[in-house]
Amino acid sequence: MYLFRIFNSASLHFGKNLQESKHNLKETAKEYGSCVAAKVPQIERDMCLKEFLKLKNCMQSVLKGKP
Repeated sequence: MYLFRIFNSASLHFGKNLQESKHNLKETAKEYGSCVAAKVPQIERDMCLKEFLKLKNCMQSVLKGKP
């Protein structure tokens, strides 16, 4: 639900590259979620760090208006 709020607020502020950024964010979030889901119930801190950092960078890019 949080990601959808980001999409909605971002769409108010950014231009035509937003659709591509949203798609990238969705795919990146899906990768992270798949990584975490694959590790359940043995989840440990930083298990999916690579995917998390990629998602974090993607979210920051969307919020800053970068494709």
